[in-house]
Amino acid sequence: MRLERLCEMELINRDSSFGEKSLVARPFGGQEGSGYGEGDGSVKGDRISGTLRWMNHPTVGHYDN
Repeated sequence: MRLERLCEMELINRDSSFGEKSLVARPFGGQEGSGYGEGDGSVKGDRISGTLRWMNHPTVGHYDN
């Protein structure tokens, strides 16, 4: 497989609809939880360019495997 560079992206956090730049919910009071963040940005490259809006919903916390 050959990887080719498509573009450079700039991602900027912005206040979410909840009024925060990012949130972490820990519903059971421990280390584990769920996060949320969103933002805007730009895409610049020879093959693709424009603006973007991103959202991220990661799982956060400490896990023993």
